[in-house]
Amino acid sequence: MGLSKLKRRVGDVAATALWRSGLTHPGRWAKGRLPVVTFHRVLPPEASKESPFPSIAVTPEELAWFLERFSQHFRCMSLREALAAPSPGAGELPPLAVTFDDGALDNLEYAAPVLRRAGVSATFFIVAQNAESGRLLWPERVVYGLSALLHQPDGVARADRLAAAHELERPKDGDARAQARALVGHLKGISTEQVDAFVDDLEEEVAPPKRAGWEGMMSFEQIRSLRDAGHEIGSHSLTHPIMTNCTDERLTRECVESKRLLEDALASQVDSFCYPNGDHDARVVRAVRDAGFTHAVTTDWGTNSLGADPWTLKRSDIQSHTSRSQDGALSASRLAWRLSALHPGAHR
Repeated sequence: MGLSKLKRRVGDVAATALWRSGLTHPGRWAKGRLPVVTFHRVLPPEASKESPFPSIAVTPEELAWFLERFSQHFRCMSLREALAAPSPGAGELPPLAVTFDDGALDNLEYAAPVLRRAGVSATFFIVAQNAESGRLLWPERVVYGLSALLHQPDGVARADRLAAAHELERPKDGDARAQARALVGHLKGISTEQVDAFVDDLEEEVAPPKRAGWEGMMSFEQIRSLRDAGHEIGSHSLTHPIMTNCTDERLTRECVESKRLLEDALASQVDSFCYPNGDHDARVVRAVRDAGFTHAVTTDWGTNSLGADPWTLKRSDIQSHTSRSQDGALSASRLAWRLSALHPGAHR
């Protein structure tokens, strides 16, 4: 048995034992705490395989399964509603906030119908400038652009020259998509201005392939339709930079301008913020607070106490591959373990 299969089997045994013992049952740990779950892309299987980051996509059917399991133990709602919800009375289910990051078009086409059928409202975090322009986020642009370049006859040499011009070392392991995703990881560690310059030069070097019909960003009109359906709209910054890599001036602009653009488009107040990639520090938190947001979510794994810092709320990232048992089926006990503080990935 390979190591990965052994680890999955051990995980199955642990998840089942913890559930049967009651330790990961929400009734045991959820009182006085607020879990926040996050999704990204919601795509049919074939589209998911073609997406730049397939691991962060769930299918509509998987999303429906997750929402059904959540609703058995929680009252599922938007982040704003969950933060304002009174403590549950005797026999009442505790709240759970459902969030979606990035504002991709598939959230409207595939996630919204599932939410409607489940009777669940959610918070959608929107990258404001990309909603205005329709451009994909910079990580997707890098994956599509570099993959297209590497598939050209002289693409490898051109990609190496481009990387060298920006003082980057181009990853060379795996196929073109894998190399491009690894480069995105490297770009997250440099200044925002350097990232912008590289992405601009990459797109001058090669035009990315024509988008599939499911690929794109929601427009402001489409975002308003989500709001009108009862969902909350939050800010995911202006351009989705790594905010800890921003200058003070850029940081202020990312917070203030994203709030202004969204509030102008919606004609309503935007209170919630989501740190791109989860990166934040005291300077970033201060900029978000000073811009007028009343709370913000991170990617730090865990649940939130009633007195938690509202600008550094923890979340549980929900992905189908981490919720499957060894036989490939979605596992309620694995999901419960992932949500609980007992999971080794959770930090309280």
